[in-house]
Amino acid sequence: MLKFAICDDSNSSRSKSINMLHKIFDNHNVEGDIVFETSDPEKFLDYLIRNHIDVALIDIELKADLSGIDIAKKIREFNKAIYIVFITAHIEYALLAFKVKTFDYLIKPVSYEKIEECILRLVQYNYTESLDSVKIKCGSSTYMINKNDIVYIEKVNSKCYVYTVNEIIETYSTLEDLEISLPSNFQRSHKSYIVNINKISRVNTVANEVIFNNSFKCYLGRKFKKKLLEYLKSTESDDE
Repeated sequence: MLKFAICDDSNSSRSKSINMLHKIFDNHNVEGDIVFETSDPEKFLDYLIRNHIDVALIDIELKADLSGIDIAKKIREFNKAIYIVFITAHIEYALLAFKVKTFDYLIKPVSYEKIEECILRLVQYNYTESLDSVKIKCGSSTYMINKNDIVYIEKVNSKCYVYTVNEIIETYSTLEDLEISLPSNFQRSHKSYIVNINKISRVNTVANEVIFNNSFKCYLGRKFKKKLLEYLKSTESDDE
């Protein structure tokens, strides 16, 4: 299920986007849901921080202190995986938009055909991106690792160590590059750790430790504690 959120200060534009998205979902059997829509950038960011979102549709020129570009920059500070689609009447921001890893840039007035093409391409891209394996370089070798086998990743000096259910692989890939290549169930627990949410057995908030199903442990940093716990809570709500 792809979860969509929309930030646009035009009520009519938001309504149009919502109607077109629902039509695309129905016409193409896309498992999608619009879970949040607002004209307020602060409320939009607050929702994205506290909830799991796959796709953010954002207007660029907003009647607020924050522009759509500002919103995208802030999103990238806490989530590298959200697909950002700008819907705007201003083509001149295109270069700035793509610097924040934008999936698409649609010019208003957006036709059904244009947004349809964007969403179907996004669905296909998401499917391809979420395939089982991820490439990890180790010297001159490249490992194809099943994402479901990764328990957590640790950064130590200039290296990263990928702890899987069967082995430990070391790589000179950065933690940031590895994070981008992984799906949203991989989250930071600490500035030096990425954890697989699906492998967590429990979180010890007193000792600040993340304990995994195979008894592996890693640290829980204060900066990432609240967000990780909220993310775990949101995934539990999704399963209910």
